[in-house]
Amino acid sequence: MTNDRQNVRPQSMARLRNYSPPFHAAHIMSVLLCAVMLCIVSAAPADVFDWRDVDGQDWMSPVCNQGTASTCWAFSAVGALEAKVNITSGQADWDPDLSEQHLTSDGTTGSIRGGWEFKALNFFVSPGIVMESQLPYCGKSPSPDWPLDEGWEDSVFKVTAVSLWLPPSNATIKTYLQTYGPLVSAVDSINDWYWPETPLGVGGSSDGTVSRGSPEAPLGYGDDPLGSVDHAAVIAGFVDDPAVPEGGYWIIKNSWGTGWGDAGYGYIKYGVLESNSRIHAITGDAIWPVFDIGDVNRDGVIDSRDIDRLFAHLTGSGVPADALYDLDGDGDADRDDVSMLVCDILASEYGDLDLNGIVDAVDLTIVGANLGRAGLNWKNGDVNGDGVIDTVDLTILATNYGFGGSNPDVPEPVSLGLLASTGLIMLKRRR
Repeated sequence: MTNDRQNVRPQSMARLRNYSPPFHAAHIMSVLLCAVMLCIVSAAPADVFDWRDVDGQDWMSPVCNQGTASTCWAFSAVGALEAKVNITSGQADWDPDLSEQHLTSDGTTGSIRGGWEFKALNFFVSPGIVMESQLPYCGKSPSPDWPLDEGWEDSVFKVTAVSLWLPPSNATIKTYLQTYGPLVSAVDSINDWYWPETPLGVGGSSDGTVSRGSPEAPLGYGDDPLGSVDHAAVIAGFVDDPAVPEGGYWIIKNSWGTGWGDAGYGYIKYGVLESNSRIHAITGDAIWPVFDIGDVNRDGVIDSRDIDRLFAHLTGSGVPADALYDLDGDGDADRDDVSMLVCDILASEYGDLDLNGIVDAVDLTIVGANLGRAGLNWKNGDVNGDGVIDTVDLTILATNYGFGGSNPDVPEPVSLGLLASTGLIMLKRRR
């Protein structure tokens, strides 16, 4: 923090030291008025814009951890793209998990030793990147999953336009941030951070004493106009705070895991990112591939997580639903769509928790172990999607026990009485 006294000429300082103001009522009232105004300004609420809370929804994707590789450039670009997909789709909770490894393995925008965040944004325009499920992040080169399978171009996420090297003014950054979504910016990994006494984030440590992650290599290996800047991150919002001499600070999503900073977020005072003069925006819409019916969380894999998401978006019979969740095409999202996903698309049986094609003793054991617990999901035994694993779920499994698959020795359905006699129910009740 600069000392304003250092900016005053010596002659002026001398005059200030020797100056004795007139002592009369007008000056007293003026001083009192200034004090009152200072209290009002200090107590004034900060003007906050945060993509984690726009229209009551969090449009940011989860915080990631780049590990020991110098891949901040890839994580910052991908983080902005993931948020842009949420914004373009109008579904804040989509949170597509896209592949940073695609950028590092391709090599044209950088590697695990550093890279160009602005070139990564151009890569999103063409050719685009695949999902994490197709090319998982390993933080090393080469990746055991590289090269991608033939035809990967049909499953990429892209954007229609980007704007690079934005004019580094506070007003411009705010306008682009609010209009187009989270931005990508260069950051000094050591010196740029600011930790307000009362952070407006989502929790976690914010005192600046937590681990700062691994030292970064200069962006772009140091051979571009600002190669000495050693980190890149996502601008997620801003706080206009009159209590901060600089007028406020930026909200930054980092890529050092949720154990860093304010649950993975940090803050940087106004003027710092502007002086780095390396800020970019995704100004066009996001484009995504066509997903298979049943892949309702659109991660490229149809599994129990799709069942959970479908349960969370059921509208009920006769109530219009998004086509993503209306699997049977009757206009709503109800239990019939869940049955279609489990039985037809996943080719399993209703109540098959591990989705191996048959409701068996393994599934019953899972339910028995979790009986009475809340907040779990399909694979833990909540097969009716009501948030609680109880005797209703157990009854469903009992009704369908032994059905499904192609096992020639399929046993007869069992009753709750038989289950009780095996100790699955009574054992849980004695806990």
